[in-house]
Amino acid sequence: MKLTIHGFKDIVDNKYFDLYSDIIINRILNPIIKGTEYTESHHILPRSLGGDNSSDNLVVLSFREHYICHYLLTKCIINKSYYKMLTAFMAMNMCSNTTSKRTINSKLYAATKKKYGKVFSDVMRDRWNNPLYREKTTASIKNSWYNGLRDDQLKYMKENSPFNNPEIHKKTIESRTKNVTNVWITNNPMKDPVKAKQIAQSRSGKNHYLTKTRLYYYKHENDSDWQLLDPDLTIQQLCKQHCWSVATFNYILNGKIPKRGSMKGISIKKVILE
Repeated sequence: MKLTIHGFKDIVDNKYFDLYSDIIINRILNPIIKGTEYTESHHILPRSLGGDNSSDNLVVLSFREHYICHYLLTKCIINKSYYKMLTAFMAMNMCSNTTSKRTINSKLYAATKKKYGKVFSDVMRDRWNNPLYREKTTASIKNSWYNGLRDDQLKYMKENSPFNNPEIHKKTIESRTKNVTNVWITNNPMKDPVKAKQIAQSRSGKNHYLTKTRLYYYKHENDSDWQLLDPDLTIQQLCKQHCWSVATFNYILNGKIPKRGSMKGISIKKVILE
């Protein structure tokens, strides 16, 4: 007996599909007894490929079977649907409150992640070259600033960051420093002013921010005079000094005035000295 998926063309009848078919049919004929092990529901034809939530398209699998099935789908699905299957498999490597019992296969994850990175880059490049997508995405990002969504996201990330735990933060920094993977400290050429300027000149020429002096001024909406910010500090340092958001600082530089948050009502202007 072999699985048949009607109306879907982006599937290759190869050994990976045969294995996928065997797992699905076996579980349909031999269901897992409820409560005997951790299980997850699987869409035989994934929803991203047009599958629905009907009982005919759902099967209960162990997590190991579920994980393997999504890996096999990356091996037998082609064309644009291939990217969707890579994305679905990468999502299988995430854990949440409802999937905390998952045990991830690091070898399969590492192998697929390399492919996913390449395909994701190609897909996003094609999307961004589409004027309609670019316009829609730009409008969405702008709206996220107006309605405060971005501020809420940043606040959530800060409040729920694992690095809020001093022990975790210390252990991570020590490990990255030891393994020379902490690029901000051990392997960051931009920390060297001479090297940073060379990189700036080679990549961006005379208009790079490192090759010119920039002065930043700010004022509140009720003030009439502009106040000069410390010219010796970077934007990141200025924001830290004033308890501002770097993202909001750059948002204001584009001519916007935030309606909420710590920088509500503040205007910022930039003066470039030749």
